[in-house]
Amino acid sequence: MSSPRTRFDLLGTPLFIISLFVLLLNDFYLKSLIGNWFTGKLSDFAGLLVFSIFCFAFAPRNSYLLGAAIAFTFIFWKLSISDDFFSTIHALGVPLGRTVDTTDLIALSAVPLSFLWCSKQQPQDVTPISIL
Repeated sequence: MSSPRTRFDLLGTPLFIISLFVLLLNDFYLKSLIGNWFTGKLSDFAGLLVFSIFCFAFAPRNSYLLGAAIAFTFIFWKLSISDDFFSTIHALGVPLGRTVDTTDLIALSAVPLSFLWCSKQQPQDVTPISIL
């Protein structure tokens, strides 16, 4: 397999496409069919992988900051310290759902792994595209 020509080509790699497919299949079909701990963890791992690769494609120079922001947001999302935030969101009429589960934090391993994978995919002989 050849390296991506631009950083946006990361969004067409087999890892990204398969992870996105697994995420969508799991969230829209498997969770309602099976709905157990495995489907919950699968969503967390696939979702963090897809989101991290997507973010890296748009901001490769800020990968450490971006990875930290993704990780901290996920931690906030999964812990009860965010209860007041979600109460406010729900009071505003936004039907945003979540599950407080500290065991989901194991999926955070997908963030550094995805950024490591993305950094290895960067072409050596092509200048990255700048969106600014």
